[in-house]
Amino acid sequence: MNMNSRLIALMAALAAGSAAAATAGTTAGTTIQNVAQATFDNPDVPGTPATPITSNFVYSTVNAIAAFDIVYTDGSLDGNTATTPATSYDKANVLPGSTVTTPYTVVNNGNIDNFVVNLAADSTGTANAPASVVYYLASDTSFTTPITLVTIPNGGQVDIVQRLTVPMSAVAGTTYSTSPHGTSAAGTISTTLPDTTVVTTPYVAKDERDNINPPAVAPVNSDLQFTRATIYAPIITPPAAPITPLSPVLIPPTTPGTPPADPNNPPSAPGTPTVPSDPTTPGYQDPNPPTGTTPTPGGTTPITSIAISGNDQFAYPPAGVTQVTFNNNVRNGGAVTDVIQIFPTDPATGLPIGGTPTSAGVYTVSAVGTVGTSGYVPGYTVQFLSSTGAPLTMTTAPGGSVAYPSVSVISGSDVQYRTVVTYPDQALVANADPVSIPVPVGLSSTNKGTAPTKADTFSTDTILPPGLLFGDSATPHPDPSLIGPGNTAQVVVPGTTAVPGVPASGAPTTNPASDPTAIFPMDIKNTGQYNDTYTLTKSTVKIFLNDGSSVDVPVRYVYASGAAVSTDTAGNFITNVVGANTTLTVYAVVDVPNNAKATTGTIGLNPNPVLNQPIVSNFSNSSYTDTNDQLKIGSTGTITMVKTQAVNSGAYSTANATPLPGDTLKYRIVATNSYNASIFNFKLVDSSANTAFTYTNFVTASVTLTGFGGQTPALASMTPYYSTNSGASFSSAVPTAAAVAAGGLTVAIDTDNSGTITVADVLPGSATITLDITTTVK
Repeated sequence: MNMNSRLIALMAALAAGSAAAATAGTTAGTTIQNVAQATFDNPDVPGTPATPITSNFVYSTVNAIAAFDIVYTDGSLDGNTATTPATSYDKANVLPGSTVTTPYTVVNNGNIDNFVVNLAADSTGTANAPASVVYYLASDTSFTTPITLVTIPNGGQVDIVQRLTVPMSAVAGTTYSTSPHGTSAAGTISTTLPDTTVVTTPYVAKDERDNINPPAVAPVNSDLQFTRATIYAPIITPPAAPITPLSPVLIPPTTPGTPPADPNNPPSAPGTPTVPSDPTTPGYQDPNPPTGTTPTPGGTTPITSIAISGNDQFAYPPAGVTQVTFNNNVRNGGAVTDVIQIFPTDPATGLPIGGTPTSAGVYTVSAVGTVGTSGYVPGYTVQFLSSTGAPLTMTTAPGGSVAYPSVSVISGSDVQYRTVVTYPDQALVANADPVSIPVPVGLSSTNKGTAPTKADTFSTDTILPPGLLFGDSATPHPDPSLIGPGNTAQVVVPGTTAVPGVPASGAPTTNPASDPTAIFPMDIKNTGQYNDTYTLTKSTVKIFLNDGSSVDVPVRYVYASGAAVSTDTAGNFITNVVGANTTLTVYAVVDVPNNAKATTGTIGLNPNPVLNQPIVSNFSNSSYTDTNDQLKIGSTGTITMVKTQAVNSGAYSTANATPLPGDTLKYRIVATNSYNASIFNFKLVDSSANTAFTYTNFVTASVTLTGFGGQTPALASMTPYYSTNSGASFSSAVPTAAAVAAGGLTVAIDTDNSGTITVADVLPGSATITLDITTTVK
């Protein structure tokens, strides 16, 4: 570049970034003419001016200075590189596919009027190539007419803008740089002098990169002025809690094996009676609990507790609940407003799962694995709604093809939304062992250009379903179909003093079959995913007594240690805390009264008593009932027989009697059933083999019954029948003397109203048959 003192000063000013430093010099090609004139007095006429004398004309044509500069319009110092742009032209948080517009000024530093400067983008040294760079006049605010050159008057300047567009596929954190690069072509200026001489003034081509800036220093790209665009990196985080302030929320009991602090009000779900001792944690209640849940014993409806732990949430739904609504939240920690897509995600890949959502924002997530195997997760549906339950806007990301539920979040703020999960009731499957249902919720910024929809972050909403199996101890799970240990009724013998089934200390045992206590090992298997305590409802067993009455004997429960299970004031049994996926064995104990009547098995007059054992979990409200455990009351006792005699009107005695011929000799036979059971097919026989009917004449006989009435069920009849052929046939009529003499006398009682004597006729426990026979001594 040719230098003169004016230009050096001009360049120094431009180095300071001042576009206004351009000062118009005489325009190149300007003709400077000069002529001299002499004036004097006419020598012939003194004092009179003579005709002036003019010299020849001389002409100067102003030479051309071709010079220009492109500078930052805001006065920032130029002469930088792609990686060191002026601070005000270093643009951060640029979205993929967007355009960065920056102003520049093209200054005519020479003296050529209407100087043409060609414009081109120079991305030398950029990390990534822009998608496009286009220039416009600054006055073209609608950017309708791109330009590739500007024409600048002498001493003037033209304001332009550079529009740098980054690719839609631009990756967060990458940079794109470019600078306007000016060049001018060589040319000539033609000037016609007054004498018609044509003078041609040439000028050379110029390249902005050759400018010395500052003076006397010319590094590479010394006079370029870059704009750099840095692609925005979204900062999406799920805050640790919903927007609404958290409150202590009731949660299941925390320490397995410990008794509840208050047996009258063990830990239970929200919506049920609570006490200060119930455990709590930061969280909230399901904001949209489903209707129709089963009321608890307290008569209120339990609500799902949702606990907060870091970025994750855990729901403790009661039994029968198949839908949980979580309050979730997303924070935009970035610098620009972001539309954030929401979807269930695969934590390993971050990709959406559940297929294409419906227009209502519902995803259907398939089950993983096989029921009963490790890793199994049941299928579920999940819908994302606004914080008020309204559908979310469906948004397709740039370059995408699937619309996802989304929320718009301004920089530095939070937006709350709802995650509604609907899932199967695993407890409806026989012997089910419910598993947790984790729902990973992915959040994807749409400020990532054409990058595929993928979770920038995720949190997990986990449903911990309840579960309960209850029944007789068995492997691998309790078996409520069993009627007792080994699927046999528990045998007890009332009134005995054998080793008890419930010792003073140590584990109860079902082995003694001769003690009066029935023991049923019962397993409470908490198949759910959270701890719970259980209420074994107070119950009784109806046991019939020897006298025909009955008594309701309470069922009590003890632990394996022999310690009694705690009770509430109503007499219900409240267990210790049972851990998730663990089993607690309790022992149902029935203490049979000493005068209990023996049972007759599953049928008969006194069938085996059956226990009805309801159980309900106190937090989840899961319930179960074992209805078929049986206890068999064994028989004990004997039949007693006493025969006495009396002469005439004398007293009955077992002593030797001394009747005279013709005296009345009476016999009394008293047969008593001292068993605790009815005796079937009972017959009272006074055989003809006795000499009583040889030396006496039979007169009459009568029967008196004691203890036959009041039986449960009542006897159909109580009619004495007589036989004189050892029971081959019977009649309700008293037999004749001859018949008795020939075949003796047999007595039985028709209790089934059959009109004769059969094997079904009974002698009830504790009942007595008194047979009175009257004879005369021959």
